[in-house]
Amino acid sequence: MKYKLDDSQKNAVIANEKNILVVAAPGSGKTLVIINRTAYLIKNRGISPKNIIVITFTKAAAKNMKERYIKIYGEKYTPFFGTFHGLFYKILKRYKGSIKIIEEYEKYRLIRGILLKYMDEISDDKIKEVVNDISLMKSRQEAINDFKSHVDLEVFKECVEGYNRYKEENELMDFDDLQIECIKLFKENKKLLQGYGKLFKHILVDEFQDVDSLQIELLKMFNDTSNIYAVGDEDQCIYSFRGSKPECMVEFQNIFNGGQRSI
Repeated sequence: MKYKLDDSQKNAVIANEKNILVVAAPGSGKTLVIINRTAYLIKNRGISPKNIIVITFTKAAAKNMKERYIKIYGEKYTPFFGTFHGLFYKILKRYKGSIKIIEEYEKYRLIRGILLKYMDEISDDKIKEVVNDISLMKSRQEAINDFKSHVDLEVFKECVEGYNRYKEENELMDFDDLQIECIKLFKENKKLLQGYGKLFKHILVDEFQDVDSLQIELLKMFNDTSNIYAVGDEDQCIYSFRGSKPECMVEFQNIFNGGQRSI
């Protein structure tokens, strides 16, 4: 460990349980804990970098974490640093070929056009609400008739139908589709799931309070053969509008068999 850690950080880095949740308040050095945990697995536990996946929630955060890791430990033993969506994209692309992701401006233009049929003026905030509602409904895996959107149900249905039709006609996917299709792929091909589970021996997740239901489901699918190391703070959730489940911090021991909390 190149940087001196306090006792709680050191204990979190060297913990041996299969599934571990590190509860880390702001300013507690959680990124440093993840970086050192990664290096500890490689240098002290003999885990190959190809068997380690480090997940965070934005490309910028993943890039920053990777750069910090390389600065401390060098490039020779560098595992995957990326987002959930980046990981699922790589997996799906291998088995489904070319994948094109819908751009944000396309979503907004499409939803604006539908809403203008029912409203005289449409604010950017209203469009954003509907776009987020579509993502929230998908991440929660709710039926459209049960979902409470920010617009009338029939208007929302037309937005969803128009959005899905546009993606289908243009062979596009969104980030939620990546997760849904990955779950579908693994459910249909158990051997593939087992193979990735053996490859991803250690999955480290930063900002765990921001995971959604689909991401939890995928982590649980891997957990038969993978070790889950999660770091987060339930009070710092920033993606509730997209379906994040901060309660997963409290329920960690129940979600992941034998899970242990480390503070």
